[in-house]
Amino acid sequence: MTCVEYLGYGYAIIRCGFSIHELDGKTYICIRDSVVKELLNAVFGLEKRFNAKNDSFAEWLRTMFRDYFVSGDISYCAPLGVHLYEILLAWEEFKQRNNITYGMYEIGDCDDFARMFVEFVVFRFRMNAVGRLWGMLYGKDGKEEVLGGHAYNWVVIPIDCDYDRVEVQVKGVEPQVSASMLPMQGGEMVLPLTNYTLVYRSYVAFG
Repeated sequence: MTCVEYLGYGYAIIRCGFSIHELDGKTYICIRDSVVKELLNAVFGLEKRFNAKNDSFAEWLRTMFRDYFVSGDISYCAPLGVHLYEILLAWEEFKQRNNITYGMYEIGDCDDFARMFVEFVVFRFRMNAVGRLWGMLYGKDGKEEVLGGHAYNWVVIPIDCDYDRVEVQVKGVEPQVSASMLPMQGGEMVLPLTNYTLVYRSYVAFG
């Protein structure tokens, strides 16, 4: 039985596998890990890329992980009414206040930013409907070029709820520049820069 009706561009309706709770004056939507797995796969196309043949990155990932979703929680919760732009503004202020910048020799690089963003959201906004993505990063400047493996984030934002359905939007986040990204058809995400465009293709999600 499928619980997720995917509408495109990160929007989805969840019809089972969720619960609604009141905490500290807020309404929290909690989604079971199996449904989050289904949701992220629908949005980002994880299963197809993770199991791809003749893909060296996918083959390397399969030596470490048995599945395209690595869950750390039984359920993933977020308060109704939370806005991603508020999270990103607070995250950018946190980075600037603490002088958090990209490092070298794999110290303070993309996976470190992605991990820190998750913990920041969990403790600052009291929500764990956030996690990491591993994928391949491409650059476009007339033609596409491979930039390499990359770590970044996913966030589930509840929009509306009723006793039998929850409407959510899933977005990607590039924590190094505090930017959100809209999943397109096939799960790709695009981040336009001044003279360059980055393309994100995801393989594995971590909760």
